Amino acid sequence: MQHPALARMRRAVARRPPVIFATAGLLAVAFAGCGAQNSGSAQSSGPTKTINSGGGSQAAAYGGTLKVASLLSDMDAIDPSLEWSIQSWQIGRAITRQLVTFQDSPDSLGATTKLVPDLATSWTVSPDGLTYTFHLRSNIHYSGSATREIEAKDFVYAVARFCDVNRQVADPTYYNATLKGFEQYCAAEAKAVKPGSEAAVAAWVDAHPIPSVTAPDATTVVFHLKQKATDFLSILSMNFVSPLPEEVVDKYVPDSLALRQHLPSSGPYFISSYAPGKRLTLTKVKGYDAAGDTTRPAYVDEIAVDFTTNTPSAVVQAIQSGTDDLPLYLGIPPASTIQSYESTHSPYIHASTGGGQDFLGLNLAPSDTSPGGKALRNLKVRQALAYAINYQHIVQLLGGSVVAAPEHQILIPTQVGYAKYDPYPTPNDEGDPAKAKALLKEAGY
Repeated sequence: MQHPALARMRRAVARRPPVIFATAGLLAVAFAGCGAQNSGSAQSSGPTKTINSGGGSQAAAYGGTLKVASLLSDMDAIDPSLEWSIQSWQIGRAITRQLVTFQDSPDSLGATTKLVPDLATSWTVSPDGLTYTFHLRSNIHYSGSATREIEAKDFVYAVARFCDVNRQVADPTYYNATLKGFEQYCAAEAKAVKPGSEAAVAAWVDAHPIPSVTAPDATTVVFHLKQKATDFLSILSMNFVSPLPEEVVDKYVPDSLALRQHLPSSGPYFISSYAPGKRLTLTKVKGYDAAGDTTRPAYVDEIAVDFTTNTPSAVVQAIQSGTDDLPLYLGIPPASTIQSYESTHSPYIHASTGGGQDFLGLNLAPSDTSPGGKALRNLKVRQALAYAINYQHIVQLLGGSVVAAPEHQILIPTQVGYAKYDPYPTPNDEGDPAKAKALLKEAGY
């Protein structure tokens, strides 16, 4: 769910509830103006590749500038340890690499379920499932504010800075649950170091090696788990675990303006300029080793994000006029835009199964002693509510069938293990008020 493919970017809302009552699965909808086929600078020479881009298969050529219109006036995060939204991951995929990643697909999110080597060439897992050993590619260098070769110690440092008292990793839950000694390491740092000084954090990290990750040599990274985790490779594929050179990064507060302007890149692009509220420019690394990166085609020479298009109508206008090629942070385009493209059978709109849900959650906590709280803990009342909902109305409110579809479970079609499941079916998903009333009567209401 995190891939922009660099040839185009996808949008989806990622929300997963602890308790599911009613859900509408969201589709990823991409649209472009008719001028979006020829963006920016002159084309540079290079091979072509056939991709599917909504209107059918086309030859993807190298060169040019991909122009992106952002609904927000700035990135919510650029530091890989703080990136949490799908939108920040789209930018992050251009400037970071991981040990493993998911093979990209221009067709749909559901086609990106194959894990492949990225900065690692291979790895082994111990028989007890508690030790993962990765062997790195050689001669892969940083770009931007650092240019040296990427080494195993950079992954160790990246994980150690998750505990930074000035700003912790976006979601430590993954690492608290899997990495041996990680939770205790973070607690020890929090006790010993007061927030406010990156120098103090750096000094503490240098004096206290993290037990969870080690680097026996420059090309070997070893992760030590406290319990088996069958999804550990997937966890490592997220942007959080991206290598960073300590000698550059430990000078800055995580995701600060200064770090954003000096963030070293391990990916095919580096940050060549960044002005908050105005523009972010990513430039392709000269002579980028495409042979060592099979998942990021890096077709364009430059990616330019415009932060001045701060309303849905402004984003749409920029794309339809050909000023920009793709939206960022827009999520789903306005319903009127989708209807316009659909009514004219435009080849510049593409929809595929997305990576998120809109849902309704119920509070079943025993501490809620209100009449409503007590009622919701009655199974028949919850069943009545499930039957009472007209899912098709929700779909229409979200923008119609091109952007949403009814779902009745926590899993969504792009997740491994998904199978159609509806314990309380109604005709055409339009609800069954009579059944709902009968269940409420049985429950005493």
